[in-house]
Amino acid sequence: DRAKVLLLQSAFGAGGGVGAVTSDVLWLTDSPLGDLGCALFLLLANNCRASLLPASALPEHENGHHKDGVDRDNSGNPFRSELARLRDDRYEGSGHGIMTAIDDPFSMSDPAQGAFDIGDYDGAVPTEALIDAQSPPLSLDFESLFRAFGSTLHTEPGQLALYTLLQGAPDFAASVAARTDLDALVLPLLRTLYFASTASVAARDAAVEAAAKGGGGVVTAAEATRVYRHRSFRSSSQLYVVLILLLVFSQDASFGPDSFRRVTVPLVPWYRERHLRDVNLGSVVLLTLLRALSHDLNRLKDAFLLSNCCAVLLNLSPHVRDLHGYAAMRLANVTVSCMKRYTRLVRKGGGVAEEGDVTSVPGMYRESCQTLLQIVKHCVRAKVVESNLHLVYALVYLQTDFYDVISDPSSPFKTPEVGIVMSVISQADRAIQEDGRARTADETMDVLRRSVDRLRSASAPPPLPGAAASAAPHPSRRSPDHDVHSDVRSYDGGSVTSEVSATDAGEFTFTYEEEADPEVFFVPYVWEVIVCAVTAGALWGGGAG
Repeated sequence: DRAKVLLLQSAFGAGGGVGAVTSDVLWLTDSPLGDLGCALFLLLANNCRASLLPASALPEHENGHHKDGVDRDNSGNPFRSELARLRDDRYEGSGHGIMTAIDDPFSMSDPAQGAFDIGDYDGAVPTEALIDAQSPPLSLDFESLFRAFGSTLHTEPGQLALYTLLQGAPDFAASVAARTDLDALVLPLLRTLYFASTASVAARDAAVEAAAKGGGGVVTAAEATRVYRHRSFRSSSQLYVVLILLLVFSQDASFGPDSFRRVTVPLVPWYRERHLRDVNLGSVVLLTLLRALSHDLNRLKDAFLLSNCCAVLLNLSPHVRDLHGYAAMRLANVTVSCMKRYTRLVRKGGGVAEEGDVTSVPGMYRESCQTLLQIVKHCVRAKVVESNLHLVYALVYLQTDFYDVISDPSSPFKTPEVGIVMSVISQADRAIQEDGRARTADETMDVLRRSVDRLRSASAPPPLPGAAASAAPHPSRRSPDHDVHSDVRSYDGGSVTSEVSATDAGEFTFTYEEEADPEVFFVPYVWEVIVCAVTAGALWGGGAG
C-alpha cells in the first residue's frame, strides 16, 4: 500500500532505478548465494568457541597455568584454528605462503589482542595446529578479499565476516593495517552509520503522514509508536559492530594521519545535508560520527554507542588538520549544543555528573562535552591552528553562544577546560575587528590567515608554575602523564572492552580488546543474521519460482 511505499522510499531512497534499489540497502547484497555462504562461514567460526578438550590437552604457560583466550577457544573450534593460520597466497611462489604455524611462529600472534596489534609470540601454538602442523595452511588472495569487502561491507554478514577475520586471522589483519586505501572499507561503514542516524526520522514522518491520510487524519499513539520504531537498522547490534570496526581502524597509528593528509574522497553521494566533493576522509569520518553522537544523545541513549563514538573521535583528534569548512562548523555547533544541554541538566539536577558515568543522561552529556572540547583544543594547538582556520572561524561565529554557556552561573566548564579555546576566539575576533573590512566569510578567512602568528601565541599553553601538576583537563582519564586502564565499556554481557593507554608522545589511544567470552554477544547476533539471510534466500527462491 501507499504507506509502505513511502516508508521504504524514505528509508532507502526514492530516486528509482537499479542504483536506488541497491545503494542504500544496509544489510543484504544482490547475491543471495553470497549471503548464504557468508552466513555459513560465520556459523562455523563463531559457534563452539569454548574448549571441548580436557584441561590436560590445552597448551600451558611456563608457570603451568592453562592459557585463556584464543588458544583455548581455537582448541574447541578447529575452523578458528585454521583461520588463525590463514595466509596470503600471493606469496606462495616465494615460499612464504606454504609455511606452517611452527615454521613461521612470529606470524602466529594472539587474535585476542585485537586486530592491528600483533603481539609478541609466546611459543604456544593452538592445539589443533599442533595436531596437524604438517598440513599446509589455508591461503587466499588478500587483495581480492579486501576488494570483496569493499563491495559488501554495507551488509551485516559482510561486517561480521570482516570482524571475524580481523580478530581471527593475524596475517590478514596485518595486511589490512598496512594498506593506504582503507577508505574502501571505511566509507561503507560510515554510510551505514549515517543512514542509521538519519533515516529513522524521515521514515517515521512519512509513515505517520501516510497513516494519517489513510485513516482520515487520525493517528493513534500505538500507530505513532509503531512507525517510529521503523529504523534503517534492524537492531543496535549492527551499530555496535560498525563502531567496533571503526575503533579497530582508528587505533592504528597511521589511520589518523592518512585520513586527514593522504586520502581524499572525490564525492560523498550519500551525504544529504551538504554536497561534499574532494574532501579528506577524516572530515567525512568526523561528520558521520558527530551525527551518530547527536542521534544517540537525542534518541537512542545507548551508553556503548556513545562510548565508542567518543573513543574513535579521540583517536582521531591529535591528527585533525585541513578540516573541511562544513565539518568545522558542525563540530563547533555540536560542541556548543552539548555544552548548553549539559549546563541545563546541571542546573536542573543541582550538580555535575560523576566522572566516567555514561549510564545516566547527564553523564552521557558530560562525556560528550569532554570529548568534543578535547577535539577542539587539539585543532587549535599552535602546531596545527593554521591548517584549521575553518574551525577558528566557526568558533568566532558562535562565540556569543559559547560565552553564554561559560558565563552561566551553573556552568560546569572551568578555565582549565576552555581557557585555550576562549583565548583563540578572543584573538581571532580582535583581529577581525581591527581589520574592520571583513564583510563576507572569504574576507574573514583572509584576515585569519594574516593573523596566524597571533592565533599561535593565543593557543600556546600557559607556562606551568614551577613543578606544578599537569594542566591536562581530565587527569583522571586523559592525562598523558600516565597510562590509564580504567575506562571499561561493555554491552550485552560484557563481551567488549575499550582500553585507554598513553603514548610517549603524550597522546592517548583507545584500543579495542575482545573479552574472554565474546560468544555472549556474537553467537546470538550471528544466529539472528543467519536466520535473516536464510529467510531472504527463501524469499528469493519463492519469487523466482
